[in-house]
Amino acid sequence: MHGRDNPAARRLATAIEAMAQSPTDVPTVEAWATLLRLSRRTLEYRCRAAGARPKDALALGRLLRALTVSQSGVWCPEQVLDVRDHRTVESLLTRAGVVAHWHNRRPAVSELLADHALEIPTAVGHLLAARLASEHEPRRS
Repeated sequence: MHGRDNPAARRLATAIEAMAQSPTDVPTVEAWATLLRLSRRTLEYRCRAAGARPKDALALGRLLRALTVSQSGVWCPEQVLDVRDHRTVESLLTRAGVVAHWHNRRPAVSELLADHALEIPTAVGHLLAARLASEHEPRRS
């Protein structure tokens, strides 16, 4: 089923997009639910209904936000993530499978969506790419 035909995928993509566009980092599922004005259980159900683990969806949203608020050049997500220890950032990037981008060239949103190793359904990734990639890709000179 394509994302546009899959209401669960659309709802999850919308929830992740809201986190990616949040003015501040959203460090927990509880904080994400508050941002969306949902209960934590409702948000967790939405994630699972779409085929995603809630913590993986949270991680993807946080990384997308870190990309969208970062300038092009070297990517230092710790500058925009609400973390106290660099090991937390390293763990997040490692779990997501994108640690190679850390302190290297800022990846494009489309690269992050293609490279991550989180349990996020393909339909959700396609929806997010369509919604976020064009407006947040680094400009090429």
